[in-house]
Amino acid sequence: MLKLFFADAQHPADARALLADVKRRSTERVAALRAIETSALAAAEEGNRYPLLTLQMGIAFHQAMIDSCADFERNADPSPLP
Repeated sequence: MLKLFFADAQHPADARALLADVKRRSTERVAALRAIETSALAAAEEGNRYPLLTLQMGIAFHQAMIDSCADFERNADPSPLP
C-alpha cells in the first residue's frame, strides 16, 4: 500500500501496473477465501461462529480493494504525464 500511496512519483504505466497487481492479489485472495467458505459455514453450524465472521470480513476487505481499484481505473485520466 505504501508503494501505491507514492505511485504518482512513478511513470504512469508503472503506477497502473502497480494498481493492477493490487487488484490481482485481492482477486486471488477472494478466490482462496471463498474456497474455504464451506468449511467455515460448517464450523458455524457447530457453534464456532467467529471463523465464518473472520472469513466474511476478509472477503469483504479484499472485495472492497477490487472495487476501489476498478473505480479508480474507470475514473483515472488515461493520458500520460509529461
